[in-house]
Amino acid sequence: MKLDKIKAYNQILLAIFGSLIGIFVLVGGVFLLTELYHQIFPNRDIGEEGIVVNTSEPGDSMVSIKVQETTFLDPIQLDSGGPLFILPVSQVNLDVPENVIKYEREALLNPVRSNKFTYRNYYGYYNNFCLYDDNTKKFKIIFDFKVSLIQWSYLKINKEQLLLFKGSSTDSNNDDVLNHEDFQSLYIFHLSDSTLSKIELPQSTVVNFEPLPETNIISIRVGIDKNDNNKFDELREPYILYQYDIKSKKTSKFIPDDIGSRLQKIIEK
Repeated sequence: MKLDKIKAYNQILLAIFGSLIGIFVLVGGVFLLTELYHQIFPNRDIGEEGIVVNTSEPGDSMVSIKVQETTFLDPIQLDSGGPLFILPVSQVNLDVPENVIKYEREALLNPVRSNKFTYRNYYGYYNNFCLYDDNTKKFKIIFDFKVSLIQWSYLKINKEQLLLFKGSSTDSNNDDVLNHEDFQSLYIFHLSDSTLSKIELPQSTVVNFEPLPETNIISIRVGIDKNDNNKFDELREPYILYQYDIKSKKTSKFIPDDIGSRLQKIIEK
């Protein structure tokens, strides 16, 4: 009888200890996942509400209402071969809006890894980027217009270096906020000549982009808004692949029309 009681007591102790160990493992797992999330998306909590589109004071075109303020993130070295850095710029919402007198825009001031291919991706909420060259001590602002950016990449193929940005400068859903819910474009900045190109197609949104190693091509996956409701349904609406040629700076369909037609006829048989 005593032996049965001891066994029952031991079973209760084992159950308690097992439950405690399970709780510790669960808490530890949640903590590790949270830390991993913040390492992968270090700036997700900054600027996540997007950029306010209309900031004008009603009835006064020379006064704007300052509801957001720029905030700077840590510099990132683009290429270990030189002191060229990029400074991401985001925004924070002000608790108390401020009135600001409008002025004309100022002129602009005059980065997978191998020996031939480097590609790095970053995610967050940004509204601009500055380049800083420590050799010349000069800064360069990349965008001179309002834009909401949610992804940027540094690409180096052979000696060609580019910055790729995914974002929106058009309030496509008309909610007076620029953010990830608007149709996205791809902006490509060539470091060699400081030119900025915009890849944008009517009634479509850039979903993803991917440079192809050992080529001069960037593959661009675009979602098509077929029903013209200013939204892209990833389950009900089609994707089209485009390609950007780094050398010629031209964009074209990745899959030729005749191949696309033949593939469509196959599923219609």
